[in-house]
Amino acid sequence: QTDYVEEGAHFDHVWRFADKGDGYMDEIHGLRDKHRADVAVHWSRQEGLSLAASAHIEAQPQFEIGVNARIRAGVDLGLFDITKTFGPWREQLGSFGPALAVGATLPIAWSERDGLDFSADNIELTYPDIDFGAILTDSFMELI
Repeated sequence: QTDYVEEGAHFDHVWRFADKGDGYMDEIHGLRDKHRADVAVHWSRQEGLSLAASAHIEAQPQFEIGVNARIRAGVDLGLFDITKTFGPWREQLGSFGPALAVGATLPIAWSERDGLDFSADNIELTYPDIDFGAILTDSFMELI
């Protein structure tokens, strides 16, 4: 529960629950982040019941970089040939992963008065900054 003075339109109240850094109910955002819970309920006699929620989806993929090699040598002696295959050799050069989180946050609201409030423009995507050139260079250096 928080002290809050209702001013503005119905969804102004709902989004004040959801938006960070807007100067309204800022004390609750730390708790929401800490507990990764984000459902806000608002009720007033004038406006009725309203809900605001934020769904968060996150994936943490694990990638491995490796090399597979095989050498095949052959000699043609006219009447027959001799071939020999050496390998296969498999070498894992490295792996990277769990710190590379990819995610999306989807805010959505509903009220008795205004119905559903959802916009794809409000979806926040999070993704790592990956330097593929550095990864390939490091992998190549591991080979030699």
